[in-house]
Amino acid sequence: MAIYPQLGELFLGPDRNGEPMWSQPGGPGTTVFPQQAFGEQVALFVAGCGHWFNHFDVRDNNFNPPSFDVNYTVRSAFMCCPLCSYIQRIVTPYDEIYDSISNYILLA
Repeated sequence: MAIYPQLGELFLGPDRNGEPMWSQPGGPGTTVFPQQAFGEQVALFVAGCGHWFNHFDVRDNNFNPPSFDVNYTVRSAFMCCPLCSYIQRIVTPYDEIYDSISNYILLA
């Protein structure tokens, strides 16, 4: 895992309370296992991890956007899957999540 979380990675990593919970055998940006059962796949959103859910988990963390300065970080919002913490989108700077035009899904 990178120093700063990147798109397609698990924000919280594969473990929960020291126990292995999630796996991403194809690497960042691929399906996360275990998957939900067929009857549980009823929701509003589907992230790149393949999980179905009705709301994003928004996490606040520093992010190093592409730049020439490796020490440059910006407070950013990480839109994650609430089940496995797969990072679906990174909004930089954090205050942009309050923009009702570009991020209306978070404000609905």
